[in-house]
Amino acid sequence: MLSSAEEVEYTAADGSASKYILIRIPYRSLAAFRKVGAAVIEHLEKKFQWPVIIVVNRTIISKNGKLNAPILFYYSHPPPNPDETPFAHP
Repeated sequence: MLSSAEEVEYTAADGSASKYILIRIPYRSLAAFRKVGAAVIEHLEKKFQWPVIIVVNRTIISKNGKLNAPILFYYSHPPPNPDETPFAHP
């Protein structure tokens, strides 16, 4: 699964302009991508004749965001009386 792909132009140290392909994948897809990543990169470099760079997007949640996240309780079976839950609600 790909998040995005873009063609990026850059200027090399010697002043020549060149391009590369930047592909972003979600972190959840990293394990699956590692299995086929070498073949995918090789195929894309052959097809476009430019270097291919793979970047993994990862969302980092701040400590404050984790502490203020809503708490969800999952029951293996519903409580006997919906008004009487085993957890105190704020």
